Amino acid sequence: MKAAHDSKPQAREQLERLMRPAPVPWLCDAFVDWAAIAVALAFAGWWAHPAGYILAVLVVGTRQHALSVLGHDGAHGAVCRNRRMNDLLACALCFWPIGASMGGFRRFHFGHHRDVGTPEDPELLHRNASAAEWEVPITRRRLARYLVTDLLGFGIVDVLRIMYLTRPSSLRDAAGPVLAGAVVIGVTVFCGVPYVAAVWYAALVTSYWAVFRIRILHEHVGAEETHRLDLPRWLGWLIAPHNVWYHWEHHRWPAVPYANLPQARELDRSIPIVPLAEHWRSLIQTNACSEQAADSAARVLQEAQP
Repeated sequence: MKAAHDSKPQAREQLERLMRPAPVPWLCDAFVDWAAIAVALAFAGWWAHPAGYILAVLVVGTRQHALSVLGHDGAHGAVCRNRRMNDLLACALCFWPIGASMGGFRRFHFGHHRDVGTPEDPELLHRNASAAEWEVPITRRRLARYLVTDLLGFGIVDVLRIMYLTRPSSLRDAAGPVLAGAVVIGVTVFCGVPYVAAVWYAALVTSYWAVFRIRILHEHVGAEETHRLDLPRWLGWLIAPHNVWYHWEHHRWPAVPYANLPQARELDRSIPIVPLAEHWRSLIQTNACSEQAADSAARVLQEAQP
């Protein structure tokens, strides 16, 4: 019995250690993400071919998504102990370049943590605005269609909706992203490389949102609260960077930096961990008749609209 009593203080002590801000891995990962962006942009400019620009858009979008995940850690104060430095790093390296603000994101995201799965959940409000897109199970055809249209830029509606929901909380909060946008456009035009700004903003409304959509399907869609998943690291780097697939653990212990979430997972094994392939089987309809029925129902609804 003594061992059982001793395990609780030990677990608390371990959790307190895991909750300490982790600036070194955060800064290293931010550097790698920005380096990948720089290489992609430089390659596109060197090749100066449409295929090179398209490839750059694809790479830049995935790294913009990765930066938004790092910014999310900053919103939880998990970068460094000094609050001002924490927010400055997260804003300057992550949020401001993608047009986001710290105050707006914190309002949106903390509301999500507080009300997850309820009608007041801000993320659920966003999904309800285009509810048909998030109905599961989903057919392969529908999912492929959404991803293709996202990559063609039609996801801009969802991006603008997210930007509205995470809009700055004050004029001061808005100054950073506005200034960052002006600097990106002004400097690239002045330096004779306007393609850099074009690729950057094209990525935000295409590949960034396509990867974001896939990530959303891994987090709460089809679950009462949060999925608990496992996936290969190479795939995580692409669609769920910086341990963001440890989403169950993040909701359980929001103050734990992303770099420590794999260790935090070991603190509670009571909820089964589902492999990614099994999760996708639960989301995707594979029956051809079901797919045809879903498409027919969609056509009927569309024709019924005035």
